[in-house]
Amino acid sequence: MKLPLFLAMTAMLLGAGVVHADDSPPRTISVTGSGSVQAAPDMANITIGVSTVAPTARAALDANNAQTSKMFAFLKCPSSYKLEQSAV
Repeated sequence: MKLPLFLAMTAMLLGAGVVHADDSPPRTISVTGSGSVQAAPDMANITIGVSTVAPTARAALDANNAQTSKMFAFLKCPSSYKLEQSAV
């Protein structure tokens, strides 16, 4: 009695897979893009250094400060430019 019931249920399950089979292609979303940005440069980083050899550290520092001051004066940058100075 259990065998005919098992066979009937197996046939129903196998048949259900065939009845509900969907042959349509899978649903997909495809996106392709590219971009480009162009702008005039608004910033530049320039690193310039001075080096001095002197008998004492104080004399070397004073000479470096004098050379750096001359360099900034030579550049004559407009006030809209931001000049930064750092010591190592």
